[in-house]
Amino acid sequence: MPSLMTRVSDYYQQQRISPAGLAKFGCRHKPECRRVARENGGGEPFVCGRAAGISSGYERRVPRVLILSADWGRDRGSSPRERELGAMRQRMESEAHDPERSRRTSQWREECEIAKHVLGCSLREAPTFMARTNSLKCCANMPNSRQAPQRMFDNCREYLRAEIELLSPDILVTQGERAQAVVENEFGRTIEFLRRWISNDRSGGIGKWSVAHISLGQRRLLWVRAPFPRSMSYHPTASELDRCYARCARKVANSRKDL
Repeated sequence: MPSLMTRVSDYYQQQRISPAGLAKFGCRHKPECRRVARENGGGEPFVCGRAAGISSGYERRVPRVLILSADWGRDRGSSPRERELGAMRQRMESEAHDPERSRRTSQWREECEIAKHVLGCSLREAPTFMARTNSLKCCANMPNSRQAPQRMFDNCREYLRAEIELLSPDILVTQGERAQAVVENEFGRTIEFLRRWISNDRSGGIGKWSVAHISLGQRRLLWVRAPFPRSMSYHPTASELDRCYARCARKVANSRKDL
């Protein structure tokens, strides 16, 4: 069987959403998305296509943890080659050796913290064992890194279910409402909510969490709904995040007993 990277690359090529490769980026929604971005003050430049980041250890580590976020903020000049699968893997794993990254970016810190606790690895190792992708494959470059217009997410939704099924995670973590909406729309009839909880940190800003099962053919994955870091009114410290994710990891482990 072809490797996971090959299967995902073939899917991007077939759908014409690969940022680089034999087929030119040809998503049928591109004209509308570009127009909508410009009408909302963004789209300069409008950057087409970004592959998933699939670490080299993702296929070997159990459980497989996939992070699904919303869009990707800003991109002021990356080349298509810098956004394809191989380059995204290299970038993702190089960030594992950048101790300043987790201090600069709350979203990156959250992703690594989740993987650290669920996989039982160190914070530095986490990026080498997980995968991540975005609900939106193009970058609208909205002012102040605002999220792209809803219409773009609606258009991109058709590609996400197959991508998630190809990546075949054991645990899917969504960050924020836009990513959550994709899962609810694509897997709605197969979702079975198990537990809901709210952090009791004094900050009050960690947000609401819930855990569910999603059926994928003959198997089930665990879905963890997490808040989007930038939506928090309070940005927790590293120790607060550690405590929050330790609790979440225990709840995930208990839920996995039902799988």
